[in-house]
Amino acid sequence: MVSVAFAKDQKNFVSASQNGTIRVRPINQESPCRGHLYAVTSVAVVGNCVVTGSLDKTVLVWDIRNSTQPVYKIEEKKIIN
Repeated sequence: MVSVAFAKDQKNFVSASQNGTIRVRPINQESPCRGHLYAVTSVAVVGNCVVTGSLDKTVLVWDIRNSTQPVYKIEEKKIIN
């Protein structure tokens, strides 16, 4: 586990792992969420959303209420001048 963030409601927390997964962990349950190809290095919880960043150069947004797949993906694009 490389990063942890807590939800404001204190009913959930999110952990990020080096294997590219995050887990939304309610007090009585946990659910692995796969979406990143490489290590997840950052995680933040904002309302019902979890935002994760990874060494795969993506940022994923997850819905805590249904977190099995990301709801939005931002990819770093290489810009050539």
